[in-house]
Amino acid sequence: NKDMYFNIRYSEFDNENWEGHPEFLNDNHELYSVIWEVPDDWYNTVVEDREDGFDYVWMSNYAEPFNDIDSNGVFSGGDDYADLNNDNKYSIGSGVNYYDGDAYGGISNYEFLIETPIYDLNGDSVATRMPYYNNYENYKSKTKSIHGSLTWQINSMHQLKSGFEKKNYNLNYFMMSGLSGGLYGAQNSQSVELWDSNPVTYSFYIQDKMEFLDLIVNLGYRMDRLEPNSLMPNPEKPLAYWFEGDSFTDQNENGIWDEGEEFIDCQNNGYYNGPGLSGAGDICSDWGFMTEMDLNEDGVTDTLIFQYPSKAKNKTKFSPRIGIGYPITDNTAFHFSYGQFYQYPEFAYLYWYANSNGYSDIPESISNIQGEIDGIGSGVFGNNMYPFPYDLGDWYIPTVGSPDLEPETTIAYEFGLRTRPTADYLVSFTVYYKDMYDYIASVVYDADPTEYARFENMDYANSKGFEISISQLMKNNYSWTIGYSFNRAEGNAENEFAHWYEMYYASVYGTFPARKTVVMPWDQPHTFNLNFNYVHPIGLGLNVIGNIGSGLPYTPTDARGRNLDEINSGRMPYTANFDLKAYYDYNYKDINIRFFSDISNLFNKKNILNVFNDSGEPDESLDPGTSQIYEFQPGFYGSPRHIEIGLEIGRGK
Repeated sequence: NKDMYFNIRYSEFDNENWEGHPEFLNDNHELYSVIWEVPDDWYNTVVEDREDGFDYVWMSNYAEPFNDIDSNGVFSGGDDYADLNNDNKYSIGSGVNYYDGDAYGGISNYEFLIETPIYDLNGDSVATRMPYYNNYENYKSKTKSIHGSLTWQINSMHQLKSGFEKKNYNLNYFMMSGLSGGLYGAQNSQSVELWDSNPVTYSFYIQDKMEFLDLIVNLGYRMDRLEPNSLMPNPEKPLAYWFEGDSFTDQNENGIWDEGEEFIDCQNNGYYNGPGLSGAGDICSDWGFMTEMDLNEDGVTDTLIFQYPSKAKNKTKFSPRIGIGYPITDNTAFHFSYGQFYQYPEFAYLYWYANSNGYSDIPESISNIQGEIDGIGSGVFGNNMYPFPYDLGDWYIPTVGSPDLEPETTIAYEFGLRTRPTADYLVSFTVYYKDMYDYIASVVYDADPTEYARFENMDYANSKGFEISISQLMKNNYSWTIGYSFNRAEGNAENEFAHWYEMYYASVYGTFPARKTVVMPWDQPHTFNLNFNYVHPIGLGLNVIGNIGSGLPYTPTDARGRNLDEINSGRMPYTANFDLKAYYDYNYKDINIRFFSDISNLFNKKNILNVFNDSGEPDESLDPGTSQIYEFQPGFYGSPRHIEIGLEIGRGK
């Protein structure tokens, strides 16, 4: 009715981002696999342990298998081959890339790849492998959302707003770094992330806007909830595995599983999955932690107890908010606000470096890797600690995700004053302060059996400052606003990996940072803003928006990367940007014509957004190992002037 409005909606949203070599991907942008049986008449398949009659899982980045009729070690025109990608030609797949140390006259030593010849057993070059992009990444998300909101004008004093939202996520991530393959995967050396998860989020809010005779009060309360639906790694406890049951019945006593012998199908996929952590047969295992128990309370460990990992806790946060507006006079009013705000971490931080070793729902094109029956399935994905869900062997002290991360918390205060000293001018002044808790940090543990790090909530930052602006309201066809703001942002760490690098520099250089707050990377102390509008009755319009700000901070280092001063104690040059929009409207009968021009970075200012820390310059590094090609970094600069000129034609009044 006229006093109440309610809406509810349901939506489904699918998103896919992929990156990789298209030659090895299917129509869904995925690497894929084919289970293929070596023909009985292939007497020479190059690799000795690949005999005829064996089933073999071929990945699309591998070389296609062939029968080496002339025994020269490589595919030749007369050899039989399996056209598994159906392109009617033999594919050599991916291999190891080599860098061109003499690129551009020797000025580039690692940025460019070269073509590599393929030699047969006689030393003759028979083919050429082209360089390729050697990473593959595929991220898919499916989100189902239901949302509702209510606005109710209860009476002249109270307006109630309320709403809720629930989101179900299906997140799938697959990444291969250093993509390689070769014949039968012989050059298979990539590092892998492979995970899927199904978190759920909820939110609910209620707000009452109370309008009294000389006071306006907004009271609000919000609830946010995250259900990670995942298990927790704990680097402070020794990792352990649990096995139960026989692996298989070795009827012919040859020490390996043969087709027809009984086995325990722990993966419930109908196939025998090969040797695993138990030494032989299908893996009936789980992961957890080993805990020492002193049952007799005599100070001596009596037994070791296996403990399953705990499930990540569901997080529920409540945040009160209040806003007050109070008119002091007819032309002056002040406002005050206080609020708590919670921001749940990006889901990637919950599952970083997870690797389900191929037992995953994604990508669908390689799900049949679980059906492999010649025992190399786990080698494709390479998690040597499976079923522990994080891949630690391929990385240097990796920072794994933590499904138990808490949301980052911001507590904000704001006080402001607005006044109209005359009918044509408006002055605004605002002071603010923000405390930001539970920032994510990488914490290194000397864990058992291998050292690794984990994301945890431990860092802090604060931001404070003020803003002042003066505006002329529209008069004589034009208006303008000029403003100045001062801001200071500090914290105990500049980003989520700061503590990891502190550990690394301590081990390499023996340096230990002072425990004090540092300037944050987004700190910009001084900012000036301008907004000018001109509108003429003949149909002419002009708008200019500009800002000038302090340069962003950086940390000065020497050529070896050692800090020369405090973190973020250096400053880049100031930045300035002005954008202009102009138009002219012309009407002919019922046809509306607009000529317009949009110009960004009007004065073509070369703004510096990043620098080499050892020089403080955007185009020069003091490190003698940095090539001239790498010193060319267009992304270190802001966008140049950009001009658009256009015409719009429409009908109607």
